[in-house]
Amino acid sequence: MNQAPPKAAMWLLERLGSSANNDAIAGDLIERYRDEQRSQFWCWKQAAKAIGVASVTEVRANKLLSIRAVVVGWVSLLLLLAALSKTTRALAEVDLELWTQYMLFVSRLLPRVLWAACSDVFLWLQYSSLVLMGCAGGLCIGWLVSRLHRPHEKAAVLLFLASVCSAIALWTVSVMLLAPSAQTFRQVYSACPVLLSIAFSTLLGSGLLCLFSQANKRLSIPRSS
Repeated sequence: MNQAPPKAAMWLLERLGSSANNDAIAGDLIERYRDEQRSQFWCWKQAAKAIGVASVTEVRANKLLSIRAVVVGWVSLLLLLAALSKTTRALAEVDLELWTQYMLFVSRLLPRVLWAACSDVFLWLQYSSLVLMGCAGGLCIGWLVSRLHRPHEKAAVLLFLASVCSAIALWTVSVMLLAPSAQTFRQVYSACPVLLSIAFSTLLGSGLLCLFSQANKRLSIPRSS
């Protein structure tokens, strides 16, 4: 019995593959997966390889456009990080008053053993607001980078995300090596989810723009009488 290849891998190849022969590559991958009874890991590896090779080829063929995509993406990202930093400082300034009122309210309703849990809820709500702001900003960055670099938006966004992930990894390793401590670990632990959520949302914003563009193309095709 022929098994279907992993849907997620094929979806990513369809959305992120920038080769002119992407449909043929996907069809050949499905055929080899079924006929040669390959594993799902092999299918994922081949899909990632096809996306990577096509993106590198397109980046090399459009060097100036690729540099502009990285610059536009990083300028947008730095503005977003500055906004998040300012929001964090603003929340910290009002935290003391809100924290006092909140704990007074909790102390009147709940026993002391539940105060710590309520404290964690308050902190997680504050942290979740930053993550949501990062996701919203990431969607805007992905849309902007894709919108300004058509028809090479897939390679442009992937190149920008590769630079962001490399910067996150380099920052994490350098901070942990230069100042290894429990406080440093907590800072990295709290910052990495926000940064990764921005990166994932950037990819999602680019994908939504691609879906919107494809839908518009279908609507603009005249129907034959």
